[in-house]
Amino acid sequence: PVISTVAGDGAMASAGDGGPAVSASLGLPYGLAFDPATGRLYVSEAFAPRVRVIDPDGTIRTFAGTGSVGFSGDGGPATQADFGLVIGIAVGSSGSWAAGYVFIADFKNNRVRAVDTNGTVRTFAG
Repeated sequence: PVISTVAGDGAMASAGDGGPAVSASLGLPYGLAFDPATGRLYVSEAFAPRVRVIDPDGTIRTFAGTGSVGFSGDGGPATQADFGLVIGIAVGSSGSWAAGYVFIADFKNNRVRAVDTNGTVRTFAG
């Protein structure tokens, strides 16, 4: 087996959106979730609470979170929301009611937040 880096340049930061994931910096990557329906890989960052997404072409971008610690943004764009500590993520299964949703464990806010197919974030539980 061959091990290949798919994201991260080794620096602890949160930078590089819009470019190759292998050249981007990740701020303490903690959780991963793969969406087989889209080929996207979601990465949660604990350092600057956000979720980044790697598209099938290898480009990385912010999916949810501003990188600031807090709680805000429900009902608005996920990229403008604040999270407490993002430690876990899951992708809804194709063919289920949750298809297309990304669920985010917002640890410090004691909530599960969900991002729908339109990119809107809301509290799902907690």
